[in-house]
Amino acid sequence: MGETGKGHHMDREELHQNAGKQGTVKLLKGAAVLGAAAVLSKLLGTLQKIPLQNVAGDAAFGIYNAIYPLYILILFAATAGFPVAVSKFVAESVIHGDHREAKRIARISGTVLLGSGIVLFVLLYFGAGEIAGWIGIQQTEKAIRSVSFALLLAPTLAVLRGYFQGYQNMLPTAVSQVIEQLIRVMTMVALLLYLAALDYDEEWIAAGATFGSVTGAAAGLVVMYVYWRKAMRNLSDSEEQEDGGSPKAHPLSTGQWVRRIAAYAIPVCLGAIVVPLLTLVDTFTMPRLLEASQGSELEAMRQFGLYNRGLPLVQLVVMVASSMSAVLVPAMADAKARGLADVMRSRAEMSIRLSWLIGLGASFGLAFAAVPINIMLYKNNEASLTMAVLAFTALFSTLNAVSASVLQGAGAIHTPAQALLVAIVLKAL
Repeated sequence: MGETGKGHHMDREELHQNAGKQGTVKLLKGAAVLGAAAVLSKLLGTLQKIPLQNVAGDAAFGIYNAIYPLYILILFAATAGFPVAVSKFVAESVIHGDHREAKRIARISGTVLLGSGIVLFVLLYFGAGEIAGWIGIQQTEKAIRSVSFALLLAPTLAVLRGYFQGYQNMLPTAVSQVIEQLIRVMTMVALLLYLAALDYDEEWIAAGATFGSVTGAAAGLVVMYVYWRKAMRNLSDSEEQEDGGSPKAHPLSTGQWVRRIAAYAIPVCLGAIVVPLLTLVDTFTMPRLLEASQGSELEAMRQFGLYNRGLPLVQLVVMVASSMSAVLVPAMADAKARGLADVMRSRAEMSIRLSWLIGLGASFGLAFAAVPINIMLYKNNEASLTMAVLAFTALFSTLNAVSASVLQGAGAIHTPAQALLVAIVLKAL
């Protein structure tokens, strides 16, 4: 009897170990897929800024870099936590074999986010003049209106990505990211060349550059919709085979799901916006300070453009870390739901070590190569020292993104948001 019990105990241990190993392999594969997609899409994003600076000049480049963090902040604040929340709750439903509830979670989240996207579009489009006044540079008004249309599309795109991440299927997210960025770059370069050829001013050129976010989001949404339709057909077929398609009882009402998802997503949103919010501190302080010291809006935006030269390269590194984070939350939630504390610990340790490896290597590499990178990308070595200093933010931003996901996956969803408040105050000071 004792031997039988011991055998069962060892069987359970073996099952847990196998589950942990399979989950870790799946985590690494997912991180690799999203990491590769992030590198490719961010390279495209970096490449799009080079013709903007080279063709339109540092002033248009400065306007673009003043507006884009604002858009990213609003987008992240409205949507960033929802893919994480959706992926967590979908992963939990999948563990219990309830695929219909997983689909229902995605639809409820999509409806909520679409409504919030419409509200934010209206506020951004009609409040563009007021926001430009807050920034202190009226030339940013057209670019704000241009980018606002993306808020009608991006929320639905975010929810669909979260749904597939809940199944730990990272391919749809990876493909949509690359297509989104490719179309965004193509739109921006086409409008840049067109508007420059017709001698439009920096304000219009920057607005054309930001409109790439709209067409990119539309392209990404089309890709995700194709994957969604295919997944729904497969799900319908499997349901018919299992139970003739009869509906299952839903333990939570729509209102309960909305409250549950929002309660998880909002703190995650606050933690996710740390990088764009810290960048936005620059947007609302540096142009005003530079204009006061330089005496003109145009020179202030040129100087602000010089300051922003190094940020795309730092963001490339952070994008890789954020991709790993997208895989980490559902993987941690899965291990927690199964009661595999050792698996959670090993995944957390592996992720943090990778963050140090990526962040340190990238920071020192970018710092030492600041001058040749500056000349290669922007044709001169102005602000190379600034680029070298900013390079070290890659390490801290990478650690922030990954450690926040570890904490969120383990259930400590408020801690990253609390750290964010401290970071904002320090940056503003």
